[in-house]
Amino acid sequence: MKTLRQLFSTSDVVQLVIRLGLLALLILWTLLIIRPFVPILTWSAVLAVAFYPVFSWLAKCLGGHPRTAAVLLTFTMLGIVIGPAAWLGLSAVEGVRELAGQLGSGDLALQARRRSGSGTGRWSGRSSTISGIRPTPTSARPCAKLRHI
Repeated sequence: MKTLRQLFSTSDVVQLVIRLGLLALLILWTLLIIRPFVPILTWSAVLAVAFYPVFSWLAKCLGGHPRTAAVLLTFTMLGIVIGPAAWLGLSAVEGVRELAGQLGSGDLALQARRRSGSGTGRWSGRSSTISGIRPTPTSARPCAKLRHI
């Protein structure tokens, strides 16, 4: 039986160690790149297993056409996920536009609450509308002089 030294020369062993080290670095780098996508891949596997009965039933109802069933199921799931997200995003954009319009025109009315006279420290339900609030110039602000600090 031959030993490792008899089978490989010193230069062969050095090349093998370098190649194994580079392979280990490549595997580590690959795992670091894939790491952010592991939860997505896990949920994809869970959803694929969960929706397989629906997919097989739909393929059977469509006369044994699994590609058509896959397309229909994919677009249905995308609609379920993207629909509410799009609605929420459009509502947020509409709210920001309305707020910007009110700020630009000066129509924004802020409500201040007064403390109740009972001394309990709780806010009362009464409020008054503060109108005509205009931003003060930078020179009139108390912290404008502290810029050099």
